[in-house]
Amino acid sequence: MHPADRGLDLSDQLRQEGGLEWEVPPGSRTVLWFGRTLTGQTTRPAPEPGVGWETDKFSRPPLEPHFTNFPRPLLEMRERRPRGVGLTTLHFR
Repeated sequence: MHPADRGLDLSDQLRQEGGLEWEVPPGSRTVLWFGRTLTGQTTRPAPEPGVGWETDKFSRPPLEPHFTNFPRPLLEMRERRPRGVGLTTLHFR
């Protein structure tokens, strides 16, 4: 694969006030920007112990403790049961 066919992470070239500061190599490029912001949304519907702020699904550090403490134990429990019994699906949105 030619290096130009791969995606580039340009996060380090983003200016604090916005905009991209990047020496663009010759050739055509498509720049995609992915971003997120907190909306104040809480987890719903959820039982009282599960109510809290939504997880930032684009950032690994906050997602790892969430996954370790919630989905991972459910998935491990599922592995000990016969196929198709109990938890069969886990949905992230």
